Amino acid sequence: MAKDTGAKKSAKKAPQMTLKEKRAQKRTAENDGSFIKPRKG
Repeated sequence: MAKDTGAKKSAKKAPQMTLKEKRAQKRTAENDGSFIKPRKG
């Protein structure tokens, strides 16, 4: 039963994670060039 609950929770969180991951990937791609600048030193 515990495993079932975990699987259900994971399935419910999956869509949100996908959206967040998509945004994170977009940000990471942009930050790779802009955010990681030798500014702070």
